[in-house]
Amino acid sequence: MMTSLKIGTFEKLRFKVIGIALVVNALVLATIFLFVKITAERLNLEESFTYIDSIIANGGKPPFPIVKMPPLLDFSEKVPHWNEDFPGPQFSKRMPVRQRPSKSPLITGLVFKNSFSVKVDASGKLEKVMKDVHGDISKETIKSLADIIFEKVSHGETKGIYQQFLWKSSVQDRGGRYLFVFLDNSPFFEYQRKLFKFEAIFFIASQLFAMILTWKLSAWAIMTIKKEFEKQKLFLSDAGHELKTPISVISANVDVLMTSLPENKWLQYIRSETERMADLVKKLLYLAKNDSMENKPSMDFFDLCAAVTEVTLPFESVVYEQGKTLEMDLPEQAFVYGDKSSIKQVAVIFLDNALKNSEKDGRIKVSISMQKSRIQLKVFNTGQGIKAGDLDKIFNRFYRSDTSRNRNTGGMGLGLAIAHSIAGIHHGRVYACSEYGKWAEFTFELPVKSPANIRFASRTFENS
Repeated sequence: MMTSLKIGTFEKLRFKVIGIALVVNALVLATIFLFVKITAERLNLEESFTYIDSIIANGGKPPFPIVKMPPLLDFSEKVPHWNEDFPGPQFSKRMPVRQRPSKSPLITGLVFKNSFSVKVDASGKLEKVMKDVHGDISKETIKSLADIIFEKVSHGETKGIYQQFLWKSSVQDRGGRYLFVFLDNSPFFEYQRKLFKFEAIFFIASQLFAMILTWKLSAWAIMTIKKEFEKQKLFLSDAGHELKTPISVISANVDVLMTSLPENKWLQYIRSETERMADLVKKLLYLAKNDSMENKPSMDFFDLCAAVTEVTLPFESVVYEQGKTLEMDLPEQAFVYGDKSSIKQVAVIFLDNALKNSEKDGRIKVSISMQKSRIQLKVFNTGQGIKAGDLDKIFNRFYRSDTSRNRNTGGMGLGLAIAHSIAGIHHGRVYACSEYGKWAEFTFELPVKSPANIRFASRTFENS
């Protein structure tokens, strides 16, 4: 069954749909971007260390002439082709691990990086720097790198990454000489930065497109739901107005008959069911008006404690007749801002619900407490309680967690829906908690405009 809805509810539903679509789109894009990032890093390392192996196999010299790396992510400029620009047989001899570098657009050209090689003796002393060192790298930097890598090799490492350099070591002879090959990985870092910018632009464009598309589609989808809701709302209003007249006529005729036959049980049954029908129609009309926003609350400051006491005291006689206990734990004074008659109606709904669902010799307790900037009206009762799976459903229209019990007690499943509607009007909320088979407690929570107007000098009433 549909819960109490207002015009704004459809817009909220629409925004939720758009929000979910944007989150899903973001997760999909993030997954794709992460996959691209991880794949690019793996391929970069694979190609780079393959290139380093070819330098080691060539005695520390690059296997082909160093050329300028083409601009990253600029595929309009021609990239040198291995078969056309480099001698095939010589290159094949110098690349023992992989005969040809990858020609993937993500990887092509990444091996055209600055590299240099150094030879050190067994003590770590720098013996030789290969002649193909790039001019931007100073000798002091090379010596410092050689010392650091020698320390790493001494601890068992053979390759790795240090700052922007990829490196790998190789033992040259029995005398303990090492060859260290360094490859500047900064072009790949630059590639990643440009790729990140491209991904960010694509992400924003994709989110905008998803938002516009979802906005259009959600308008079409929700329009169907809105039309069905309008039909239901119109039916409730029309049915309520149409039923009012015959119920009034039946009730009037029963009253006339009962003056002549006061003890007739059949007339008493008719009168009881007529009153029940009149109450149902009254609730249906209230919900229909609330859906149409025709219920205009009269908002003002009033003493909640006095209002709750006013509606609770009439229940004392019924509680006494049923052999139950009614307790009230209220502060001395608690001023709140709201529609007094509506909030009193919530208290009546909670009390009526507690009375119907508590066992003989059961206990009912009405209390008011303060939680931060919100005041809470609670009605507790012992009894059968509510199943955990029903706690979120009992505020739906016509929903009854125990149909057989509610049929016996006269419940129609509308009272709590009305309480939920009143809470929405006051920007508050209603909820229930329960231990099935033992107790249930309903809470009406209301924001407080002026906490200073609440004096919690507790006073307790008990009627048994």
